[in-house]
Amino acid sequence: MPTRNSQRRTAATYPRIRIIVALLLSLVLILSLFPPLELIDYLYWAFSLGFNVAPEVFIMFSDLLLLLAGFLLAYSLREILLTRLWMSNIRKVFRKMNTQGIPSLIAASAIIVYWHVPIVLDSALLNFPLHVIMHFSLVVAGGLIFLGASLLTDRTRKIVAILGCKAMGIFGVFLLVTSGSGYNRFYSVYPLNQQAQFGLSMMVMMFVFEGFLVPYWLYQYFSHESRKIVC
Repeated sequence: MPTRNSQRRTAATYPRIRIIVALLLSLVLILSLFPPLELIDYLYWAFSLGFNVAPEVFIMFSDLLLLLAGFLLAYSLREILLTRLWMSNIRKVFRKMNTQGIPSLIAASAIIVYWHVPIVLDSALLNFPLHVIMHFSLVVAGGLIFLGASLLTDRTRKIVAILGCKAMGIFGVFLLVTSGSGYNRFYSVYPLNQQAQFGLSMMVMMFVFEGFLVPYWLYQYFSHESRKIVC
């Protein structure tokens, strides 16, 4: 039979492992997605040999992975720094400035939208220093999403997630519709057929995210309700 002390040690070990895994995964993503590695370019090259895949599709996945890297990095650093006594005053100031997480989420949304404005994205794809700044900014945006979401209520967090999915889907519909004949290219560096692939992939990603999130939330809800009935 495990003793009480061994149970406590085991319970304390799991959060540490989770923090270490999150930190390592975020660093691996950052190193692999930043120049000079940018492994997403090799994936595009491999897929383009047999499939006509638009580069915007891989840019979308690269952006999502950079946001995930920032999210995991912010989580792991917060958990590590929470053990430091001097962080208590910083946390109080941060909570006052970041009321209910709204400023962080607005700042993250502004960063994401800014880098996908056509003239800005075109410049970032053609200018190497600007391309690096874009990647760094998206990592920061991912961290801001975590800092903002951590202060939201559970219900508000779900609403924000659904709104983010819907925004991606609506933009995908816009790109798909405007890729028809009679429209000018939205992103000047890519032809209309690649723009259509980009829009379609964003719509598919919206359905994938929602198809995962909604059943998971329903499972959480009914599991909670069943525990309440048992109790």
